Amino acid sequence: MRFNTADEGMGRIAFLLLALFAEMESTFTVERAAHARAVAEAAGRHIGRPVAHPDDKIEYAKLLKEQGSSLGQIAVKAGIPKTLPAPLPSRVSVVVQGYAKVNGGGPWSVES
Repeated sequence: MRFNTADEGMGRIAFLLLALFAEMESTFTVERAAHARAVAEAAGRHIGRPVAHPDDKIEYAKLLKEQGSSLGQIAVKAGIPKTLPAPLPSRVSVVVQGYAKVNGGGPWSVES
């Protein structure tokens, strides 16, 4: 069966009803997800991605960097890898055309 939504009123109504149901389902899905997150947070469960490196390890690594330790030494002492899978957003100062420009750094450099 073909609907002509441009000329026929019934086709237009059918299309609008389908669009309405799709929009309602999308809204309900967002509401259910928000409710599930709120319930989980109220129960004390962590929401989102697991923490890759706790804040204390990151602060310790920063301290070692300020003291002049090499990346290898920092990785061993702090227990974190030399390279991260992606730069941490809070550490990128300015992004210009897909490149993070920090202290004259190259692509995807991060602040220390």
